[in-house]
Amino acid sequence: TPPDYTNGMQIPAGFVGNYVDFYSTIELSIPNTDEAKATYKEGIAGPEVAPTATTVAELLAKGAEWGNKYVKVSGVTISGLDGKNFTIADGETTMPGYLKFTGVTVENTAEGKAVNITGVASWYTNKGAEAPAMQLYPIRVDEAAAISEINADENAPVEYFNLQGVRVNNPEGGLFIMRQGSKVAKVIR
Repeated sequence: TPPDYTNGMQIPAGFVGNYVDFYSTIELSIPNTDEAKATYKEGIAGPEVAPTATTVAELLAKGAEWGNKYVKVSGVTISGLDGKNFTIADGETTMPGYLKFTGVTVENTAEGKAVNITGVASWYTNKGAEAPAMQLYPIRVDEAAAISEINADENAPVEYFNLQGVRVNNPEGGLFIMRQGSKVAKVIR
């Protein structure tokens, strides 16, 4: 069995695989032989790759241009889970999702609840379809933060304190501690 590779790892050259066109998704298939599996070496650690933040509408518009791109859509909802297939909605705009990767699930995601999906955008042709379509293969599904939680600190009053912890109403000419909600920072005024 090949080793597990994580985000940012480089896969050393020299591995053996088959180029497969799986309904317009280009894949690398590992031959089921001990010799082929032995060519997959441990990955070399490197910096993690960040997904491209996007929307469902942008993914659909980019189409094949973004096939096999590492992306993240935020604040979307999941519905219609049928085996490995489901629907991703961003407002009124929808696209299909497919559970392609081992260990990724969406069963516990309440329908209609906002989630963030990090995954691979794929351009595929379904059996019998006339044209290819965009689909998202999740790698990670996280619950999205509520809007009220995000804006809570931005709407909180700003307070200033000197370095001895005494509250200061009009901070001027020095270093102060600024607190706004749960955020705390040192500032020079």
